[in-house]
Amino acid sequence: MRKYKLSLPLPDITGVWIFSLGVWFHIVGRLVYRSPRMAFFLSELIAVILVLSGAYRVLDAWIARVSREEREALEARQAAILAAEKEDDGDEPHVSQ
Repeated sequence: MRKYKLSLPLPDITGVWIFSLGVWFHIVGRLVYRSPRMAFFLSELIAVILVLSGAYRVLDAWIARVSREEREALEARQAAILAAEKEDDGDEPHVSQ
């Protein structure tokens, strides 16, 4: 049984961008002289992938923040409605039949 467990941290968006740009420069630098069209296509493809992955993480964080704010606003409204109902119930006399 091993004493130490090797686990890599999850990459953040900045690390992914830096790594991808390094790969992009390496690949495109090699392809420019051999086949410029392929280098141009590959650079566009990598740029689209970077934008989509970055945009996905940004949108995911934004959606989480908005849903948390909406949930807090809903809970506050429900608490206000319950408090108003309790005040209204206390003012009316109950009639037994």
